Amino acid sequence: FLMNEAAERKPLFESVAKGLLATLFAIVAREIKLENYTQRGIKRGIEQASHPAAGFAEQVRQYLEANCHRPLKVEDAATHMYMSKSSFSRHLRQETGVTFVELLTRARIECAQEMLRDTHLTSMAIADSLSFKSFTHFHAIFRDRVGCTPIQYRQQARNNAGSKN
Repeated sequence: FLMNEAAERKPLFESVAKGLLATLFAIVAREIKLENYTQRGIKRGIEQASHPAAGFAEQVRQYLEANCHRPLKVEDAATHMYMSKSSFSRHLRQETGVTFVELLTRARIECAQEMLRDTHLTSMAIADSLSFKSFTHFHAIFRDRVGCTPIQYRQQARNNAGSKN
């Protein structure tokens, strides 16, 4: 399918391909986090916990964690929660004390940290897969939130992992 799209130079092919790659990276990162790539075969005895009774803030957190690789808007999360944009934003602010954009940024930075620790993807690939506006934006936000650059973070994580062994 993608090969045909590329060969025919279909409109928006590049956007579609980037979206599919971002989704693939997010799925791989999730599976690595769940340790499904540490051994061959299906991992037995592990069930995904479902939390139907989870509170509003926890449901939003789970949604952001699962979708932080997509270019999300507050409208997307509000629709997912069956709420209007204004009601969703107000409720979120009351329960968490922060905005949707802040929670999304936190989720993306946490995912970036995991990907830096657990994959060999470049910082630029990670920024792209997590739908940051640009690599420069990702780099600045990461440094501001974590206190070091993505490359420094990866090196520190590797050093810490090496000292534990």
